[in-house]
Amino acid sequence: MITFPLRIYISSSWQGDLDDEKRAAESFIKEELLMYPVYPSVASPLDITRDYYDRLKVCDIVIVLLGSKYSENVEKEFRFALNNNIPTLGFIKECEHEETLQKKIETLYHIVSLRPFKTVEELKKEVKTSIIDLLGKTFQSNRKIVNAITPLIGSEIKTYHPKPPEPEYKGGYPV
Repeated sequence: MITFPLRIYISSSWQGDLDDEKRAAESFIKEELLMYPVYPSVASPLDITRDYYDRLKVCDIVIVLLGSKYSENVEKEFRFALNNNIPTLGFIKECEHEETLQKKIETLYHIVSLRPFKTVEELKKEVKTSIIDLLGKTFQSNRKIVNAITPLIGSEIKTYHPKPPEPEYKGGYPV
């Protein structure tokens, strides 16, 4: 049982452009990676931007899906994530792109590595690989930090490995 799943915000272009891909990514993140997709919950049209940013602030990872159409909101969410040091993963569908989006891909979105995909299955594979890579690098970086500062502060840093709850045991051995 995971008591504090990672929160993933998925940003994608216009409705109708990447609906199937976004639904598949959300489902995959929730059901297979056991993480929590975060959704905007707009109270009124006047609060859209504030609501999106409030949701983005609490996320652990932002996923940006780029399709054929340019979206100003996706660009704003992308910039917000970068400005707030939220790890951002980009995925781009191999298709024709609107001219505005193509220019943004060349001038803005190149800041992150954009992983290409053609199908929903390819997108799920790329999302899984990217999240695992990101978590591995983050874990290794944190271990290096702990190892570097431990000699400076002594044994003040303690690492505890909690015992799993009883339902996670089988035949007397932890699962």
